[in-house]
Amino acid sequence: ELGRYVEIGERTSITHARFGDYSYMMEDGQVLFAEIGRFCSIAAGVRINAPNHPVWRASQHHFTYRSPDYFAGTVPDDALFRWRRENGVMVGHDVWIGHGAIILPGVSIGNGA
Repeated sequence: ELGRYVEIGERTSITHARFGDYSYMMEDGQVLFAEIGRFCSIAAGVRINAPNHPVWRASQHHFTYRSPDYFAGTVPDDALFRWRRENGVMVGHDVWIGHGAIILPGVSIGNGA
């Protein structure tokens, strides 16, 4: 969901996210499961809620949770994707995020940061 006067740069991927009015994000960014406030300035190459691998498993490889990509007759691990959604990122209003920053899952950034 994009608010009024939001600008998104080229080659930026936004999935399950909201941008408040007047916010912008430059090129080559990635946003997943996040809420971005109003008047935010996000530089190029920023990754917000970059997907984490399940470090508690015997293997962190995709085959453990994206099984259908590798094995016929299997289903994806919905619990892992639910975990990712539940650990979204919150960015307050009037926030500046500099070039190449990576905001990890579950992080909240306050207003004016």
